[in-house]
Amino acid sequence: MCTWFKNAWYYLNFYWKVYFTSHFKNPPVNPVSKDGYTLVFQDEFDKPVYVEGYPNNGLDWNKWKLCPPNNTLDGMRDYKNDHPNEYITWRPDQISVTAEKGLVMVTDINPDSGQTIVSKWGPNAVEAFVKSGEIYSYPTFNTKYGFFEVRMIPNPEGGQYWCCPWMYGCTGDYSEIDFGEFECEDSKHFTNTIYGKDMKGLDHRKWYTKIDLSTGFHTFAVEWEADHITFYLDNITLWTYTGSEMPTAPMSIYIDMAIMGGFNPTGIPVDTLKAMFPRQMTVDYVRAYKKN
Repeated sequence: MCTWFKNAWYYLNFYWKVYFTSHFKNPPVNPVSKDGYTLVFQDEFDKPVYVEGYPNNGLDWNKWKLCPPNNTLDGMRDYKNDHPNEYITWRPDQISVTAEKGLVMVTDINPDSGQTIVSKWGPNAVEAFVKSGEIYSYPTFNTKYGFFEVRMIPNPEGGQYWCCPWMYGCTGDYSEIDFGEFECEDSKHFTNTIYGKDMKGLDHRKWYTKIDLSTGFHTFAVEWEADHITFYLDNITLWTYTGSEMPTAPMSIYIDMAIMGGFNPTGIPVDTLKAMFPRQMTVDYVRAYKKN
C-alpha cells in the first residue's frame, strides 16, 4: 500500500478515535519493554538524582544538560538569544524532579530581568523577561535512527506558551524532528515537523484532539528509520513520511517549556502578565529504543 493511502487511513482512524471513542481520555500507559526493540536510553523521572557540582534540582545531570549553545561560563545557566525568542533565560531552578510529580518545567516572570549575566554572547547579555527550562541529552545520548517516546502533560491552555519533545542534530547536518509541538495556540492542537539538512523544512502536520491534552498524561512518539519517519499519539499512528530527503545525522533528545516566538511583554498590563504566569509542563518519562 502506498504512503498516501496509508496516511489517509491513519488520518481517518485518528479522527474516528477523537470524535467517537474515549481513547484519548484514558490513554494506555506503555510498559518499558517494547516488542522488537531494545531500550537504549531512558529517564523515568521517578526519583530525584543529586550530582555533585550541579544544581540541586533532582535532575540527573549525568544524562541531561541545560539548553545549548550559549551556556554561561559556569555551565549552569543558559542565556539563549535565539531570535525571535529572545525573551527567555534558561535556568536550572525552573526544572525539578520529584518522586511525586516527575519532571516539571515552569515558565514564569523573571525577577532578575535586565540584569547583566556572563554569557558566550558577550559582555552585554542580560537576563530575559521570562525564565524557563530546556534540557537535552547530548553528548550522553546522541543517535541515528530508533523509536523515541515521551509521556507528558503539556502546558495548559496553550496560548503564548510553547512546549515540545523534539530531536535535534547537535553535530553534522543540523536536522530536527518535532514530535509533539504545542505552538502557542491551545492544548488541543499540536504539530509534527521534519527538518532535513541545514534545517530545510521537509514536511509538517497539525492535529486537533478535541479534548484538552493538558488534563492528563499523553504519550508522543516517533519512529525514525532510514526510509521513513512515523509519528504517534497514545499509540495511535498519525502519519508516515517517506520523502526523498531524510534527516541522516545523529540527533539528541530535547525537552522544553518556552514562550511564543516574538513574545513582547512591553505594554501588557501587570495584572494580565500575572494571570499568564506561571505555566508548566510535566514529563513522566523519556525512552529511546533501537530495533533488534
